[in-house]
Amino acid sequence: MDVRSEFDRPYSEAHTDHRLMDWYYPETPNGHAMLWIHGGGFSGGSKKQWRPVCNHFAALGYTCATAEYRLAPVGDMADQVADSRLAMQHMRDRATELGYRTDRIAAGGSSAGGHLVCMLGTIAADDSIGTDPELLRPDTRPNLVYAYCPVTCIYPGPPHFGYCSETVKGMLHGPPDDDRIDAYRAASPIDRIDAHSAPTLFIHGDADETVPLSHSTNFHRLLLEHDVASRLLVLTGVKHGFGYGVQSDSQLAAIDHVERYTRSLWD
Repeated sequence: MDVRSEFDRPYSEAHTDHRLMDWYYPETPNGHAMLWIHGGGFSGGSKKQWRPVCNHFAALGYTCATAEYRLAPVGDMADQVADSRLAMQHMRDRATELGYRTDRIAAGGSSAGGHLVCMLGTIAADDSIGTDPELLRPDTRPNLVYAYCPVTCIYPGPPHFGYCSETVKGMLHGPPDDDRIDAYRAASPIDRIDAHSAPTLFIHGDADETVPLSHSTNFHRLLLEHDVASRLLVLTGVKHGFGYGVQSDSQLAAIDHVERYTRSLWD
């Protein structure tokens, strides 16, 4: 199937140097859409990283988009969550125009992007985190989440042994001490899970030394405890950040599970 692309389309009227999306339009839409958010330690990376994956799924009929957001130090944690929520709102705004359903929109991300899609999947419509004057559709939960080696907890210590880098401390304006720990918990998707969280597919390598596998296994377990659909794929010997492509064995396994899990819930 032919795929038509459109790059650097703004999804907001503000911060248009950062709030940009690349779109991948299938010749014959299948009624489903995917929003992909890149990782890079909250301070790097590019929406271009997901281009091969978007082209792959658009060729199967999925309308795909990948979003930029304000990276640290330009954006803090609240900014990045706000940008992600606005990107999801924009996906729903274009559904009728582009031929997909508003209740068939998935969000996928890797590492820090995995953190942002897990945040999207656990933020209720009445939650104030990441609000913005342009956020007019406050229910920004995706209908399905694909979490590649996601950061799901950003404060240290048991039981999650979170990812608490110097970048994260800067984005939350201080360390996770007694004065700031509530802000860290609010920005940790693992502490936001409830029965209304989005169904999630976790894909994580057991050789990941950047974001330990426990970030996915703990989140997966808690979703199941809340009767939320969840699936975990553990890739043997695979390290961090493997997902940006459609060539390696781990990449092929990931996109195969994304396709099969999506169809198991939506077809």
